[in-house]
Amino acid sequence: DGDGVDSNGDLTVSGGALYVNGPTSGGDGALDYALDAACNGGTLLIVGSAGMAQDFTSSAQPSAFIQGKGSADQEVIVADQAGTELFSYTPSASYETVIVSSPDFEEGKEYSLIIGSAATTFTATTK
Repeated sequence: DGDGVDSNGDLTVSGGALYVNGPTSGGDGALDYALDAACNGGTLLIVGSAGMAQDFTSSAQPSAFIQGKGSADQEVIVADQAGTELFSYTPSASYETVIVSSPDFEEGKEYSLIIGSAATTFTATTK
């Protein structure tokens, strides 16, 4: 019913695993911050609405912001180009955007986001 991860200042993710079921309303964001957001480590799969969607502004670890619609209880899989699953998550609400990051990502390499039977290729980059 509100923002998934919310900071009224800077936000830094530096390790661990962060899986976020963001909001379905357009007035909230899965990732919400006021100043700067950095992804410097960890495994992240963040889904939410498109209305107030934000991406990381600076990162030491490659990540990607993807427009990708999915419905509740539909597994989201992130795979490398060989098709090997790196990580997955099953959101409990519908979504329109996906943010992913992993210590396994390499700058400039392509990966796949698989939602149901649809696959989208994306490039992981640092910012």
